[in-house]
Amino acid sequence: MVAIFFVVTWWANDVVTSVAIRGASPDVTLQTQVGRDFDERSIERDVRELWALGRFEDIRVETARHEGGTAVVFQLAPSPLIRLHEVRVAPTSYSLRIQAPEGTPLNRMRAEQLAAQAREQLEAHGYLNPRVDWSVAPLANGLADLKLTVRAEDPVRVSGVRFSGDTALEEKDLRRELRALHARRILFWKLAPSYSDRAVNADLARITSLYLSKGYFDVTARAEEPEFYRDRASVSIAIDAGRRTEIRNPISCGDLLARRREAQTQGILDFSVRGEIAGDELRTSIERGPAYRVRRINFSGSGHFRDAAIRRRFVLDEAAPLDEFKLRKSIARLNRLNYFQPVDVKDVAIATLGETADVNVRLTERKAGRWSLSGPVGTPSFAGSLQAALTERVPWMPSFVASATVVALHPPLYGLIPVKNFIPVAAVERPFNGGLWSGFIVAPQLGWPVTAITYGATQLRERLTPVLQGSRGLVTELPVTIETRTGEKVLYCEPGNPRWWPVRAAAIAGLQIIGALPAL
Repeated sequence: MVAIFFVVTWWANDVVTSVAIRGASPDVTLQTQVGRDFDERSIERDVRELWALGRFEDIRVETARHEGGTAVVFQLAPSPLIRLHEVRVAPTSYSLRIQAPEGTPLNRMRAEQLAAQAREQLEAHGYLNPRVDWSVAPLANGLADLKLTVRAEDPVRVSGVRFSGDTALEEKDLRRELRALHARRILFWKLAPSYSDRAVNADLARITSLYLSKGYFDVTARAEEPEFYRDRASVSIAIDAGRRTEIRNPISCGDLLARRREAQTQGILDFSVRGEIAGDELRTSIERGPAYRVRRINFSGSGHFRDAAIRRRFVLDEAAPLDEFKLRKSIARLNRLNYFQPVDVKDVAIATLGETADVNVRLTERKAGRWSLSGPVGTPSFAGSLQAALTERVPWMPSFVASATVVALHPPLYGLIPVKNFIPVAAVERPFNGGLWSGFIVAPQLGWPVTAITYGATQLRERLTPVLQGSRGLVTELPVTIETRTGEKVLYCEPGNPRWWPVRAAAIAGLQIIGALPAL
C-alpha cells in the first residue's frame, strides 16, 4: 500500500512562518497557512484532503525551525497519469455495478476503492469474506482497463429469523420491521434474503426504533451467533424490552419531518434532532446547519449528451436555495432518461464556499451497444414472443438507438401484427426524455399501429407514473438520537405513503402493463 509519512516537531505557542509544497501543485487551499498557530490537527486534515484527491502516491510532511517559528514542507509524489477505460469483472457471472466513469484518473488508491466497492456489493449479496484482487491492463493513449478478479464461495441465504427473550410486543409486529432479512415472494417463488452483517445490523436498528416509538427506552436487541448449514443461515435475535415509560409528549414524526422540509426549502442541509428523557417528559432539541444557495450545477461524464438536455431534467436551479428534496427529485428524473448508469445522491458532491455551494454530479454513460435474448413467462400466444436483439446508439444522434431484432411471433394478443414466423425487425427508437418527440419506436416491418401504440403507451406511463408516485422514495427517514439510561439509541422517523397509496400503486401497475402491450 502507499504510505503517508509525517515528520512533525511541535513547539508550544509556535506560529507557521512558511509553507512550501514540493513535487506537484495540488490546486487546493490548505488549512496550514503562514501566520496561523502551528496545529498538528490542521496538518493532518490537509494531508487527508490531499490524499482524497487521488493524485498522489506518496505524501510527506516535514517541519523545521524558521525565523522564530516553524516552516512546513509538503512533499508530494504524483501518481502516473493513467485514465480508466472500463472496469472488467471476472468471472462475469457476478452482478456487480461499479460506478466508475470512463476517463477517471486511475491510480492505486482509486483501484483499491473500486475493489472495496465490489467487496461491499458481494457481501450485500450474501457472499461471506469475498476476495477481490485488481490489476491494471494498459491500453493506448494513456488509457487502461481495471480488472477485478472475484474469489468467493456460494452466497449465503437467510433460512429464517427467530426472536427470543422478553419481547413485550407481538412477533408479527417485529417481523413487519424486517426489511433486509425479510423473505419475498414472486408468484409461487419464495426469494430468501441474502445474509450479511450489514443486513442484520440494519434490521436490529429498525427493531430498536420500533421499541423506542412504543416507550421502551431501555430496550436492548442483539443478534446471536448465526447457525450456518451449507448455504443457509438461521438468524436469532435476542430482545430485552425493559420497562415501558409513559411519556406525556412523545415524538411527533410528522411534525419533525415537516420542520426538516421547511429547513430544506431554505437551503439547510444539516438538520439533526436529539432527545433526552427527563422523568415522564421527552425533551427534544433541533440543530440546524447553515443555509446555502446553489452557485453552479456541474455535470461530468456526460460525453455524448448535451448539457442542456441533462439540465432540463433538474428541478433544482442555480441561484436558488440548495433544497435536498429538489436535488433528490432531480436525480430521480435524470435516472428515468436511461442515458446513464443509475445515479444516487451519494454520487453527488457538494462543495460549499461561504453561503454558496457547487453541486457536482458525476455521470457514467451506459454502454453504446448491447445484446439481449428475451422470452415470455408463460405461453407466447399470451405473454409475448421470443426475441434476440443487437442494439447500438446512433453516433451522430446519441439520444436515438438503432436495433436489429429477430422475433419469433405467435398470433398476438391484440391482433395487429399479421406475421407469425421468425422475422427480422430493424428499428430506430428514441427513449422518453420528457418531450413529445421522444418515447417512440419506428419499425417499418411492424407497421404504423405498433408505432402509435408504443408512443401512446410510453407517453402515458412516463408522464403519469411520477405524478402517482408523488414523494414516495424521495423523502428519507429522519434519525432522532435519544439519550436513555442505557446509552444513546436512535429512533427513525419514516415518511408515510402518499394519500390513497393502494389505489395509486394499482394505477402504476396498470400503466406498466399498458406500456408492455406493444411487446406482446
